[in-house]
Amino acid sequence: MKTSWYSLLLALLVVMHTGCAGPSFTDGRTSAAREAAVQSAILSKSYSFKAVSASTQKGRNINLTSVYSIVVKPDLVSCDLPFFGTSFSGGSYGGDGGIRFESTQFEYKQEAGKKGSWEVTIMPKDKPDVQKLILMIGTSGYTNVTVISTNRSAMHYFGNIEVPK
Repeated sequence: MKTSWYSLLLALLVVMHTGCAGPSFTDGRTSAAREAAVQSAILSKSYSFKAVSASTQKGRNINLTSVYSIVVKPDLVSCDLPFFGTSFSGGSYGGDGGIRFESTQFEYKQEAGKKGSWEVTIMPKDKPDVQKLILMIGTSGYTNVTVISTNRSAMHYFGNIEVPK
């Protein structure tokens, strides 16, 4: 009986530690230089988000093995993310099951948060299926993204911001 409790506790600790591991960056920048680069990229609307894992509104977590991203440029937002949640109506986003779109007409708001973090809200005006993308960006570039859709449950993605050198 004790062995099963210890095994369960050990497994829980391993899962919690793995799920909470912070990002590791290999771009050679110091933390101050990386923070400045992240801030500059957000203000210039020139960066991409690479998703590592996804979570549904009901709490189902999925580690992503393929490359999924959001690319932000001054005149374009391109989104290619998987969807695992609940759909409230039929075939949106081209019927491929993901959240995939490009928008050239969008509202972009950035707001500085505490300790150098940022909250970026992107609202595509030419894609009625997507209400908004909310990016919570930390100083090191670690990012939580929430996608709020019209006909689907909200999805959450976790990953890193990549900024040009």
